[in-house]
Amino acid sequence: MFSSIRSSVMAATRVSTLGAQVRWTSKRPAVSIPEPRGTITSPSEFLLAIGRNTHKLALPTFPTWESLFTLSASDLKSAGLTPKIRRYILHQRHKFAMGQEVKEEGLVAKFGGGERKRKILGTVGKRNPKAGVWWY
Repeated sequence: MFSSIRSSVMAATRVSTLGAQVRWTSKRPAVSIPEPRGTITSPSEFLLAIGRNTHKLALPTFPTWESLFTLSASDLKSAGLTPKIRRYILHQRHKFAMGQEVKEEGLVAKFGGGERKRKILGTVGKRNPKAGVWWY
């Protein structure tokens, strides 16, 4: 009984087979638009809350609350937003949709010349005997 149900479901979603590879259709899940809560009741207040001057850069892109949660990354790209701002807005949007608090997250400054330079220099810094690792 269960095998017939399973095969009918699989047949409906299976697109084609190419040798050992099976391609499945994938659809973007329906976007749930969260209700405004707390002090964040409009796109402008959301962008002000997350900081990094996103209210100046992205406010024309989001005229309504629905557009704030339905626009995709490619839509934001076509609106002219830089990759760093796009990723930041999408991350904060996801946090808000999951019920977490949104606030400005600072940019992380590189130290010691960045990761590539640290690898070249090797073990530079002081040894932490408890953790057994080098730190700066």
